Amino acid sequence: MAWPHNSFPWPGKFRHTNLTSEHLQPAQLVQSRVMLRPITRALSSSVRTTRGLPSSLISAYEKGAPIDVHPEVEQALVENRPLVALETTIVTHGMPYPVNLETAQSVERHVRSAGAIPATIGVIEGRVKIGLESAQLEYLADLRANPGSVKLSRRDIAAAMALKKDGGTTCSATLIFAALAGIKVSARLTSC
Repeated sequence: MAWPHNSFPWPGKFRHTNLTSEHLQPAQLVQSRVMLRPITRALSSSVRTTRGLPSSLISAYEKGAPIDVHPEVEQALVENRPLVALETTIVTHGMPYPVNLETAQSVERHVRSAGAIPATIGVIEGRVKIGLESAQLEYLADLRANPGSVKLSRRDIAAAMALKKDGGTTCSATLIFAALAGIKVSARLTSC
C-alpha cells in the first residue's frame, strides 16, 4: 500500500496527514505502540511530580533552566496558598549592611503576618532563586563578603546567568520570575 502523500510517518520530515491504522501493516502498528510506551511512561511520571505547578515553571524545569524554587514556595504553589514575590535590589544596592538585611527580614515577617508566604527572588551563582533561605539572603546582603553582586534588570538576566553572577533583582526582573512561577502578587522593599 502506498503511503499518503508519498511520505513515511516516521522518522524524518513530517507532513500533516490523517494516518489511520488501515495505512499501517500489522508489524508497523506494533512497532509504533512499542515506541510510544516509554514516552508515555516518562510523561506520566513527570506530571505526577509537578502536579499543581504552573505550566511555565514545569516547562522551565523540563528545559533545564537554572531556576531553584524554595520548597516552601513550591508547596504554597501546589496548595494554592497566597505568595508574595519580593525584589532584592534594595538588599544588594539600596542600603548599607546590616540595615539592608534587617529590612528584608522585616518585610518577610510582615508578609507572613498577613498570612502569605514570602518569595524573595534573587540570583546566586547564575541560578535564579525563587524564595531564599535566610543564609542566602544574608549572603546577598553582605556586600563586604560579596562585592561582585550585580543589579539585575530585565536586560541583565541572561548575562548574569551565563557568567554565574550573584545579584539582586529589580522590580522588572522580579516580575518576570514571579510570572514564570505563577506568583501573582509582588511587593517592593522600601526604607520608609
